[in-house]
Amino acid sequence: MLRIGAFASLNKVSVKTLRYYDEVGLLKPAHIDEQTGYRYYSASQLPLLHRILMLRDFGFTLQQIGTLVAGEQADRIIVAMLEQRAREIEEAIRAEQDQLSRIRALTHGIRSGFARTAGALEVLVKEVPALRVLSLRDTLPDYDQQGRLWEELIGYVQLHGVPVGAAIALYGEAEGGDGGDPSASGVAIEVALPLAPEDPVPPDGGGGRIRVRTLAAVREMACVIQRGGQAEMTQAYAALQDWMERGGRVPSGPGREVHHVGFKDTLDVSEHVTEIQIPISVREVPADATERSH
Repeated sequence: MLRIGAFASLNKVSVKTLRYYDEVGLLKPAHIDEQTGYRYYSASQLPLLHRILMLRDFGFTLQQIGTLVAGEQADRIIVAMLEQRAREIEEAIRAEQDQLSRIRALTHGIRSGFARTAGALEVLVKEVPALRVLSLRDTLPDYDQQGRLWEELIGYVQLHGVPVGAAIALYGEAEGGDGGDPSASGVAIEVALPLAPEDPVPPDGGGGRIRVRTLAAVREMACVIQRGGQAEMTQAYAALQDWMERGGRVPSGPGREVHHVGFKDTLDVSEHVTEIQIPISVREVPADATERSH
């Protein structure tokens, strides 16, 4: 065993703190010398000390910490807290990497010319079959907050062990016309994970928020595949809009983003591969415009 000073030094905690933990009954010395009054601590007390210090760093009061460490569910609660903190750190990393991607893309755009960058991507028109998906949709304040939807949907999939395909995000009015009140403030976003046709339907999730549905088949889908983060995605959308304008085409339904390689695969946004899909139709020319052309 170690005297209080050595124990405190090795574990980077003050002697005053250890004495206070003793007073409040949170961490008692393993032994107190009756002659000298010296406090001694054992290595077997390290797990308890580490729990106390960690919970303190998370903002819990000493009274709350005493209840937690004394309970049978202490480890489960602590693990859940650590997992939540890990998710918060991952989200912060994503945000920082996305900002870095935007800065690099903006720098490149300024140097090379935005118009040339936007026109450099190839647009492919293809037919997309109907697709059975596990879906969650909501109206959010802005597009950047869709992470909460992904967390809810992926958590549900992991809980039920559902095999799924590449993640798909849909923006704009939801397919089927039931995407919520169009007058509501915010943006309509749907996140979806493809299901195999033979997979059983999972039980209802999130109070009915998560459901199985079929994305409609699209006869003509304009597609661009882009590697990178949000900044590169902006360039891809610019390329698609330029292509549609020059070809006399307009969107005919909600756009989709198919994340072939995304955050579930790597936190490095430069390695992400996303396919932007926009349903298209030929732009109708107003009758008066036709008459004026003659």
